[in-house]
Amino acid sequence: MKPRDRCVHRKSSPKLRDSEAPVPINTSKKGRDDGDAAARGFPRYAALRSSPPSRPPPCANTDTKLPKLSHHGTAKMSTHHTVDLNTSATTLSCRQGAAPPPWFPTLADVSPTGAKRRAVLLVAVAAAATIGLAGASFRDNCDIKWNAENAAFSDDGHGLTMSLKSNTSGCLLQTKQQFIYGSVSTRIKLVPGNSAGTVTTYYTSSVGKDHDEIDFEFLGNETGKPYTLHTNVFADGVGKKEMQFVPWFDPTADFHAYTISWTPCMIVWYVDDVPIRVFRNYRDKGIAYPIKRPMFGYSSIWSAEDWCTQGGRVKADWSKAPFVASYRDMVLDVCPCDGSDSCVYGCEGAFGHGGQQQNCAGLSDQQRTKMLEKQKYNRIYDYCVDYKDNKKPGPECSLPQY
Repeated sequence: MKPRDRCVHRKSSPKLRDSEAPVPINTSKKGRDDGDAAARGFPRYAALRSSPPSRPPPCANTDTKLPKLSHHGTAKMSTHHTVDLNTSATTLSCRQGAAPPPWFPTLADVSPTGAKRRAVLLVAVAAAATIGLAGASFRDNCDIKWNAENAAFSDDGHGLTMSLKSNTSGCLLQTKQQFIYGSVSTRIKLVPGNSAGTVTTYYTSSVGKDHDEIDFEFLGNETGKPYTLHTNVFADGVGKKEMQFVPWFDPTADFHAYTISWTPCMIVWYVDDVPIRVFRNYRDKGIAYPIKRPMFGYSSIWSAEDWCTQGGRVKADWSKAPFVASYRDMVLDVCPCDGSDSCVYGCEGAFGHGGQQQNCAGLSDQQRTKMLEKQKYNRIYDYCVDYKDNKKPGPECSLPQY
């Protein structure tokens, strides 16, 4: 099997039919840029850009009349209506499942604030219904798709722990609802102590060929050494857009909020309301961007001791098992979609130009300042700078991202 640019082969994982299984996470060491970027001595890269772009990028502000982005090339919107998320929120449902997938996908789009927000949405078609749930229940909104015995819900269903007990075990959670665009957020406390060889994830992924995916992954390390916070994005089946960071806090001492915000204009990764990375939609320039495949949200914990810690030099200490990651306070603010044209258009209208998300207006000056600071002092790998695995920088690397 030719590895894609994600993670390591899991020889022991059972295989599902394409219609059942999440998209495989590639498991080659090369796909991870040969392991831990910090261990390989990557420099701390300078900020990508310290001044505003010379021209406004797409969706730079909500006062500019911009065409809608659409995989059908349509720039015209028809009827409009507003939805108040405080009064129209619909409850998702969840239960434990049994089907063990062979690979692990990541969890999805999050509210940067981590609190219930009052929002007005511009919707292109009346059929589009937006779900806005603050403090959504893991028990009610998710399925445990692999090793349900390694998951435990809190009494109120708003907390979750997932355990890794051996190099063939782990756990995978999947949201019940597919969606296009929106944000999903959760607070995570990572495996404490010696977490070498473990990977905890939070991501979104579509299912099937040429999949789309947006990743947060947390690569464990020896006691006293920092986690690596790994981000990536896949569009039309192509990834290799990794950026890695060292946390500026202890992610094992307390819960911290991680958010993926996905709109027709851009994807933003947030840590505790601080944006750390932006990937902008330049599909009109031939750069792939996820716009039409509905995604599920995922979280998982699993073993990748042959590559994830210092290039595989440090293995997991299984005498310290189980390794436990804790989740709580999930926030879903998404547009449910099964992939039909009607919901694709409707969700695009809800979260695109004129919609409720701040992303299509770009980052505020304060947000951009914070992001540049984290990219200058905490980023340890950038695919646009160290591009040996890609042969050359991607075309998006020369374009303004925020």
